[in-house]
Parts: sequence; C-alpha cells; structure tokens
Amino acid sequence: MKLLQRLKKRSLKAEGEQGMAMAVAMLMGLMLTAASSGLLVKQLMLRRLGAAESYKQLAEMAATSGMNRLLAAMNSTGDSDGSPDLTYLWELNQNNNYGSIDSAEQQWDLDISAIRPKLSQPCYPIQQESSAELGLLEGDLSGGENMRNDGRNSAVQTSYRLRSYSQENDARTFEIEGYATQSDGDQVLSRSLLSRILSAEEVVMSNQHWGVLGAKTMDLGPSKIDGEGLAIWLIDRTQAQAEFANSSSCSQIVADATGSTNASMKSALWPKVGDGDQFPGLGLFADHNEHSEQLYIDTSLSKPISRDGITTELQGMVSRDDDGNVTAINLQSEYLCAGKDDKPCLVKIEQLKLTDAIDLRIETGSDTNTKPVILRLVDGSSSVNLSAGRLCQASRPNGSSSNNSLDCNDTAKAEELVIIAPVGDEPTSCGTSDANLILEGNSLPAAVVLMPQGKTHLSGPADMNGLLWSSNLCAQAGLTLSSTNADGSDVVAGFRQLWGQKNFQFGRTAWRGLRGKKHDVFLRW
Repeated sequence: MKLLQRLKKRSLKAEGEQGMAMAVAMLMGLMLTAASSGLLVKQLMLRRLGAAESYKQLAEMAATSGMNRLLAAMNSTGDSDGSPDLTYLWELNQNNNYGSIDSAEQQWDLDISAIRPKLSQPCYPIQQESSAELGLLEGDLSGGENMRNDGRNSAVQTSYRLRSYSQENDARTFEIEGYATQSDGDQVLSRSLLSRILSAEEVVMSNQHWGVLGAKTMDLGPSKIDGEGLAIWLIDRTQAQAEFANSSSCSQIVADATGSTNASMKSALWPKVGDGDQFPGLGLFADHNEHSEQLYIDTSLSKPISRDGITTELQGMVSRDDDGNVTAINLQSEYLCAGKDDKPCLVKIEQLKLTDAIDLRIETGSDTNTKPVILRLVDGSSSVNLSAGRLCQASRPNGSSSNNSLDCNDTAKAEELVIIAPVGDEPTSCGTSDANLILEGNSLPAAVVLMPQGKTHLSGPADMNGLLWSSNLCAQAGLTLSSTNADGSDVVAGFRQLWGQKNFQFGRTAWRGLRGKKHDVFLRW
C-alpha cells in the first residue's frame, strides 16, 4: 500500500517537470526565432546600405567623369581632331541652376555681338551651336548599359549635369552634378555634387600665333609681316565695347581701326583686350652688365660722340675718310662691356642721330661667341633717328685688333640687339614725325624694339628683321617686318631662348585649365 502511494507521488512530480521543460523549450524556440529574424533584418539592412553606398559611388564617379569630359572639351583648340575650339569659354560664366534666367550668368549662349566685348581676344572663333547642342551642359555616361546588376527591373545608369561655372581672377570653379538612376532616368537612386577649383593660364599654342608686331595705336598702310607671327593690337575694355559689340567681320573691324591696306596683313591682325601695360615686361632684360657712360651720338656734328657730356672719342671709335668726314662709328664690345662676357651689355642712349648714310656699328660678337647689347633710351625725350643712316650689328674681321673698325654683319640675329624705352609720352597720333624711333629703308636691319610708352615713325618704306613692339606705330609708308633671321633661324625662338622667361607669352593665346591646389569636394543633397 505504501509502495503504491510512493509511485503515485513520483508520477505527479514527473508530470510537473514535463510542464516546465515544455515551457523552457518554447521560450528557447522564441529566442531562436527572434535571433534569426534579427539576423535576417540585419542582412537586409546591410544589403540595402551596400546598395546605397554603391549608388553613391556611381554618382560620384559620374560627376568626376562629367568634369573630365567638360575639361577636355574646354581645353581643346580643335586643331587636330576636328573638335570645336571652345577655349574662349574659360572667360565666360555659366549659371545653369534650374530656374535661373539671368543672361548675365548664362554667358555661353549669348549672341556673338554680346560675347566678343567680354573676351580678352574678341576675334576668337565663337561657335554658332548652343552649349546644349555641343553637349556641354549634360551627358549620359552609361550608353544604355546596366552599371550594377542588383536584380532591379530596369538598368542602373549614370549621367552628369553642369550646375555652374564661374571665374574669379585665375581661379575657375565648376559645380558638376552626378546621378545614378533607373527607368531611363525617371527614378534617382543617388546623386552627388562635385565642386572643383582649377587654375587657368594663357598659352601661345603655335609659332604662327606669336606677336612679332604690337602697338596700342597703329597706322599700318601697306605694312606686312614676312614669315610667321601676328600683329597684336592692344586695346582696353572701352575700346573693345565700342569696336566689337556687333557681328561684323572681325578682321575687317581690326583692319579699319589700324589703317591696314595689305590683304595678307588683315589675316595677321589680332586684337587683345586688357587693362594696364600688356607689352612684354622690361624685366626680360633685367640681368645685364651696365656700361658706365651715357652716350650722345649725332653724326651731323664734327665731333659726333659725347660721353657723359664730354665730347671725346676712343681710338678706332670713329672712322673718317681722307677729308676728315665721318664715315662710320664703331662701338666695340671691349668698350661697351668693359671686358665682361658673362651677361648682355646695357648702354644708355641720350640721343642717337645718323646722317649722310653713316653706319653705327655695334659689336654683338660672332657666330660662336655672342655678346648681346641693349640700348636703353634715357627718358621720353630721347630718340633714335635712323632716317638717313644705318644701325647695324657688327663683327670684327678675322685677325683684326680691337682698334680696327668693324664690319656690319649681314647674317646677324635680331635677338642679339635690343632697343628699349622704359618711359615716354604714350602718343596716340601719327600727325607729326616726332618719334622715339625713326626708320627708313634698311636703317635697322636686325633688332628687337620694345617701347611700351614710345612712338615709332617711318619716314619712308622700311625693312626690318626682328620684333617691333611700340605704343604708337606710324607705318603709313609701309613696313616689311621679317620674323626670320638672315641665316634662316626663327627670331621668336631665338628671342625666347636668349631672353624669354618661363612665363613669357605675347600673342594669340588659348586658355588652359590646370589642376589647382584645392581638393575636390563631394556633397549629397
């Protein structure tokens, strides 16, 4: 009897334990279900976040690719691949924000008559097509292909859009929108805004575009350029607005303004707009040895040379005939450079006047040992009158001593003799014959002339090898300027090698965008 009672109690205890075990099992199942559900949700979230990050990267790559496409288009001069020359767009702002209707901020699509006065080179070829027609404002990058296979019903594609372009000094700021989309662009998956700041510089792209002739005011008549190079007409913003605010032939506008009557010269005329001094800087010739004396030379006088106000001459300096008449003046390198050959020699000229077909022979070395010479006019009243004489570069006959006379070198290189006038009155009229430099015939066979505030006048037709940059150029009589030396070498190339600094640019230029110092900035919106 007692045994049955104990078995009954044990049976009741087992049934209670079974109920607890079931409860524990159900709780564990619930926990496992919750954990697996959480893991599933986490995986789904990670996948979604991964897809979002992937779309973000696609949008950023689209903005970068669009920036590179636009940069390539704006840097192209269109010379080799047949693409249009769009380098002038670097000077024009373009606000392409949605809803913007201000034409002052959307300058890429202005009329030609409105664009020209805004450019530093009004005669630059301007495209007739709109920026949209040229594909500058936006573009598709995927070509209809699926950029990410993630199970969507339609292909994931990428595109870009120019939001704005602006300029301030040498900084150029681009804002490019990049998109990752589907359903042919109807659904935006991600978008990114790239802001990039570039530097811009002007570069002469061709030998034909260097400015071998330059002036603020010109009266050219039948003048022409023999060889490569352009005649640069330097004007300010006011003149540009007055001359180019129309769609007339640009070459004809410049020809009329400069009085050019030579057909070939019309294609060589090129206007440049700017404020202040646009001529090459006098700093090009800053590194020199300066001659200690100031010279006054006038061959109409019986004693033609004055050195620091004292009428005197060194042995061999003046050549005379049997009657004592002056036939030539010889300035040898030992005198001009005081025996120094390490740098060019600078000589100050108060006045220089040659008469009776007399030569002034300045020794500039030989073919193997050049000794460049700079003649600097003292002030605005100083002048070089070569209308009845000749100023030539000279070399010493073989075997001659330093006291012998010199011979004019017919193969001298123009870049080895420079005439500069740092100051002047900046005349604007050709009504008088007064000038800082007067030429006629072959009176200056080979030289470089830089007179940013001076005047050059032709008393008759003249020929010259070299470069001529003068504030006022009165060449109604006709100047033939050759940009090739007598030995066949290029004057500009020789000048750049001898005098030119790294950033020397003068002529028709093209803008180029360069990577700046600031980093790209990507924004999401």
